[in-house]
Order: sequence, then structure tokens, then C-alpha cells
Amino acid sequence: RVLFRSIQGVDFGGSLAYRYDDRTDELDAVGSDNTHHNNRYKLILKTKAPVNDSVTANVIAAATAGTGTTVADANPTFGLIAANFTAKLGGATVTAGKQGIATPWTTAGHYIDGIQTGSGIVATYPVGPVTLAAAMFVNSNIAGFTDSDITVLAALGKFGPINAQLWYADLAAST
Repeated sequence: RVLFRSIQGVDFGGSLAYRYDDRTDELDAVGSDNTHHNNRYKLILKTKAPVNDSVTANVIAAATAGTGTTVADANPTFGLIAANFTAKLGGATVTAGKQGIATPWTTAGHYIDGIQTGSGIVATYPVGPVTLAAAMFVNSNIAGFTDSDITVLAALGKFGPINAQLWYADLAAST
């Protein structure tokens, strides 16, 4: 209880995902049974702390573990999904640092697999019913483009019952 008093204003959260897969596929080419027994776990821990009136610090860490038909119960691996600062500057919101890359072509959510992250900056600004967004990431882990740089521009809007999005992305593999 004393610990939480000393860090007043800090938000803690997280989630635990568990996936169990128990299935048998058709026989393989040599007639062997293709049975799968997989357990996969992911623990997400989130912390959000105010730095000042307009800036917050965000950290998201994950621990993952899994088992399979040929793998014994594995020790968890730990990783940093996000470590960034978000600033509210007038109507604009700017996030800088390591974060999920949220585009129609990437997965920024906190799932068992496939989180695509990078170090960079994202800025959004609402203009009437439209939100304009611009982002630039380096050293991303986008599937097939590891250590790549990506620049994204977007306009997102809601017009009555219709949601509309216009996206542009430039993806370049690092050398």
C-alpha cells in the first residue's frame, strides 16, 4: 500500500493470453500422425506515468512462453513492446519512441504472435471530422522487412455512418 502512495498518478494494467491447440492433421507423406499439442502464454504489463501536464511516459513489457509436441515447457522470454513519451500539444498528439506500428498492413496489437514495432514518431491532428496522421519508424520488425524504415501518412474520418481511411506508406529495407 505504501508503494502505491509513492507513485500516485501512475496507471498499471495488463493482460494474460493463453492459447491451447490440440489437433490432429491428416497423415503426412510417410504415414505419420501429425498431432499438435501446443500451449502458448503471453503476459503484458503496462505502465503509464505523467511526466508533466502535457507529457506521459508509457512502457509495455511482455513475457511469452510456449510448449509444443517437440519442445518441453519453455522458460519465458521477456521483451519490451513499447517505451515512449506522448505529448498533447494543442490539438495535436505526438508519440515518440518504441511503439506498435498501427497501419492496415501491420499488427500493432498485443497478441500471442506478430506484434510489429519500431522506434519512431507518430503525430495526429484532428481537423473537423478528419484526423490527419503522419509517422516515421526506423529499425522496425515488419515481417519480411526486418530492420526496415517506414513512413506513413493517413487521413481518417467518419462521415455519418461511413468510416473512410486514406493511407500512404513507403517501406524501405535498411542496409
